Amino acid sequence: MLKINTNSFDFKKELFFELKRDDIKENIIIDDILKISVTLTKEKESVVIAEGIISGNIKMDCSRCLEEFKYKIDNKFTVIYKEKKLMKKNDIETDIFPYENNIIDLFEYINQALIMEIPMKPLCSQDCAGLCPVCGENLNIKKCSCHIESVFNPFKDINIY
Repeated sequence: MLKINTNSFDFKKELFFELKRDDIKENIIIDDILKISVTLTKEKESVVIAEGIISGNIKMDCSRCLEEFKYKIDNKFTVIYKEKKLMKKNDIETDIFPYENNIIDLFEYINQALIMEIPMKPLCSQDCAGLCPVCGENLNIKKCSCHIESVFNPFKDINIY
């Protein structure tokens, strides 16, 4: 899908890709398209540096209110590729990606970058009120009349600072 032949350019090459909803099989739902702009630069005979930007929106569910929202992706990246037969143990430990037969596959890195971009606790907004723990009403839309009793907290009046 995002495979580039290193013999197709001498020193530098600019590429533009678009990922659609069906292109990624992870738990990532692309809203419309993700745009990827990449500049490949040959550093040495067997080393290629890819610098680029991934931008677009993905759909996520808020961890407080469970409503679907769009999360903006705008991720700059730099990744180094080296011919697999010339790689050393130190290269693998420093996140240098291997390539074989003059073919660089950007998809693996792009997929990892998207997974790392997703927040652990996605929120539709910083002030999301979430759901009522008693009736389940979305408190962003409507206030409920449930009474929530406070639980005894022996540490509430302790000032540790």
